[in-house]
Amino acid sequence: MKVISLSRSVTDSNDRDAEALRQALKTQGVTLVNLMSSPGSGKTTLLSRIIRDMGDRVNIGVMEADIASEVDAKAIEKLGAKSIQAHTGGMCHMDAGMTKTAFDAAGFESGIVFLENVGNLICPAEFDTGAHVNVMVLSVSEGDDKPLKYPLMFKTSDALVISKTDAIDYFDFDIAKATRRALELNPKLRIFHVSARTREGMDALENWLMEKSSNGEESMTHEDCISLATEALENSYSPYSHFRVGACLVTPEGDVFTGANFENASFGATICAERCAVSNAIAHGKRCFSKIYISCDSGYAWPCGICRQVLNEFRSGDMEIWVGSKDSPWQMKRLSELLPNGFGPGIGG
Repeated sequence: MKVISLSRSVTDSNDRDAEALRQALKTQGVTLVNLMSSPGSGKTTLLSRIIRDMGDRVNIGVMEADIASEVDAKAIEKLGAKSIQAHTGGMCHMDAGMTKTAFDAAGFESGIVFLENVGNLICPAEFDTGAHVNVMVLSVSEGDDKPLKYPLMFKTSDALVISKTDAIDYFDFDIAKATRRALELNPKLRIFHVSARTREGMDALENWLMEKSSNGEESMTHEDCISLATEALENSYSPYSHFRVGACLVTPEGDVFTGANFENASFGATICAERCAVSNAIAHGKRCFSKIYISCDSGYAWPCGICRQVLNEFRSGDMEIWVGSKDSPWQMKRLSELLPNGFGPGIGG
């Protein structure tokens, strides 16, 4: 394990340096993930779980950035991942120049390289490190008001990992409230509820990381899924209610399946768009889904009780339910909010 001391980049154009580093790493086949959080949120524990779970599928390297000590880097090295300890000389963040120095010194190969940034929710959000993906970790012990206090961190992140969910009963943390506040700041934010100790929600997070590593971006974007759901409602057969609904169902790997509601003169035989999409996916051999987009002509079409139960059967983690229409902004709730204390296998975890 190497230990290096860093100083602030002499250039006053960090953004330019960051973009150059991003492109260079992409050419090398490296996906750089900038991991940010408060001290004690569980970043190193989360990384340890990811290394144990994914180490046989992809090369993983870790840059540990701290003001002092080598505790975290030593813990990572014991798991067999290449690591380097970067001492920031008292600075509370990493910038692009510092990240490049640490990366070059480590000699990482292609794969996923995690930068475990200095622990705080202010400075790391202000400096582009050259990462392809920015991930924030928020533990349930920290409080659900963090989006109100540190908005920039949530605005600049691509994903939010709410960690230590196995301990949520011991803290006054409202996941629904934290999720809503985060999405108000950043509607495109991917949110994962995980416990590194029990592995709850880890499959969804790790599949997302693999997707980012293989393609540099998700195969289907948020906007793509909204468009597919909106297109699907054009195929609705709803001569009785005249309420058209389309759905786009997404697997953790990024595969998508659409569906539209179709009614019957015997009303009980009517099938909702959500179950139509699930049937489509099942027919193609898929059994695990991470999110669904539901579109209608006006207002919102939240899933009915039967659809909520069907989705719960095949959910991956705490499934994202997105709803919207042409005249109503898209919003998201977790399946656990719509179906509290739901029962079923939850095939995806």
